[in-house]
Amino acid sequence: MGVKWNLPERMRSGAQMLMPPIPSESDSDIYTSVPESVESFNKVESLDYDPIENYPYRAFRQQVSRKPVEGIVIELRKWCVTLIAGLITGAFAYSLSRAANKLAQVKFDIVSDWVLEGRTWVSYVTFTAFCVGLVTISSILVAYVEPVAAGSGITETKAFLNGANVAHTIRIRTFVITTISTILSNAAGLFLGKEEPIVRLSSIIASGMSQGGSRTLRFGLKSFATLRNDHEKRDFFAIGAAAGVSAAFGAPIGGVLFSLEESSSFWNNDLTWRMFFCSVVSTFTLNFILSGVKGTFSTAGLISYKISNEAGYQLLDVVPFIFVAALGGVLGAAFNSLNNRVARARTKYLTSRHARVIEAILMSLITATAIFTLPMIFPCRSDPKTPATRVCPAVCFIGCQSFNNQIETVSFSCDSGHFNPAASMLFSTQDTALKNLFSRKTGDELTLPALLLHLCATFLLTAVTYGTSVAGGLFAPLILIGSSYGRLCARILQLIVPAYKHHICPGVYALIGTSSMLGGSLRMTISLTIILVELTNDITYLMPLMISVMVSKWVGDLFNRPLYNQHIDIMSLPFLEPSLKEF
Repeated sequence: MGVKWNLPERMRSGAQMLMPPIPSESDSDIYTSVPESVESFNKVESLDYDPIENYPYRAFRQQVSRKPVEGIVIELRKWCVTLIAGLITGAFAYSLSRAANKLAQVKFDIVSDWVLEGRTWVSYVTFTAFCVGLVTISSILVAYVEPVAAGSGITETKAFLNGANVAHTIRIRTFVITTISTILSNAAGLFLGKEEPIVRLSSIIASGMSQGGSRTLRFGLKSFATLRNDHEKRDFFAIGAAAGVSAAFGAPIGGVLFSLEESSSFWNNDLTWRMFFCSVVSTFTLNFILSGVKGTFSTAGLISYKISNEAGYQLLDVVPFIFVAALGGVLGAAFNSLNNRVARARTKYLTSRHARVIEAILMSLITATAIFTLPMIFPCRSDPKTPATRVCPAVCFIGCQSFNNQIETVSFSCDSGHFNPAASMLFSTQDTALKNLFSRKTGDELTLPALLLHLCATFLLTAVTYGTSVAGGLFAPLILIGSSYGRLCARILQLIVPAYKHHICPGVYALIGTSSMLGGSLRMTISLTIILVELTNDITYLMPLMISVMVSKWVGDLFNRPLYNQHIDIMSLPFLEPSLKEF
């Protein structure tokens, strides 16, 4: 039984007077989460991380020690659950991503033809109605059926693995609502990602399977009785989190490091092996499905940008890399500050479910309007895929014969043979926009004004949207912001130093900008570096990535706390930090 934080009524008023104030975003020296009221403790119980020492437990241990075969069966059952959880996680992650991408592509396919025909108002109304309709369904399900499904789920995951038994975290209803809401919000075009919800869902899969039953469905297998305790539930929850990261990014090592660095507060060698095994299985399963069940693996994860070694970096590049990383840390801290203010205002003023749904609808309307109208500001450009317009950069990659433009252009309202640079980043799916921003075999297709507009729009809309009553994460939007920022810095450097123009590859700076934005906002270090290396399949930039992540984290820590830790405070979840800084 967990420990409940109950206080007598006569002690609560005194405890409230002694309770320290809530740390604001500027209190960078305070590193302990403090709930906003003592009553919030009464809603959360702690997990029993160690088995309770009692006579039945002693009898059970003696029975196991007398019968070695029974101990082997228990261990074998754990490994079987780990294997099945990895298989299901890989297949489920593929299905969720496929559904979201297909639904989003249908939206663009319907509207694109009408835009080319000049039916602008009909296209806008249809596009907006499609987006608003999906978000309305998504927000209603979250607000009225399962409010815990809102957001990315990483906040609840960190609190759960830290020892707080957050209500409704491991429920079938949470799983179903999170799945549906993630698909709908992602297809609607909100600047939210599906990677963190996949991590939450995979944790529910692994921990739920370890219990061998369900309270909602009212059944339980007797053979799993030995695993029905908080200790095993927490271990499998951490295993599922690592498997989710592995499937989302094709990064099994990064998944294990993520669970170790960002989530789990308790660790052991047995957990390490099972976690790595589950991560490998989930990645293999996803790769097998993405290969078309042909066995020829080419894509590592749901987000994967294979970058060839044709573009390297020189010692002179390290200086601008550090400068980009420092500014990225400031940008990440500014994002945290803005999102923190919006989240606190949302908690204070939007207290009813109706208000939360209306807020989500308004954000969908604003986002759809921005995506549709902002590209109209920019003139059309000649399609770089046309042979007459191909220009081979001198140093970014070797040989003109290897030149194959990687930009997936979007014509929007342009004539045949032309494209809209802003629409190629805004009026497309997140995966297409990211591929364009990370592309290295490109010239000046993505213009400087278009990149600046995309950066500002994505930054503001993501900061305001995250926390609304829909399921969605931050990883993909932060990658969008960081890649736009890095590519923008590269274009500015090309203008400032024309003699060095052909040595500056915007795709490389997009990678550095991504790592600095993630490091400045989420403050991840080791796991982030490995995830980005596995994501890009390019170890050439391991050292620049390490430098970028460290510099951006140091700069970000000067201003405020990591984003997920701020949301733990806002949600009033008990959370014990690794250390307490003096203040």
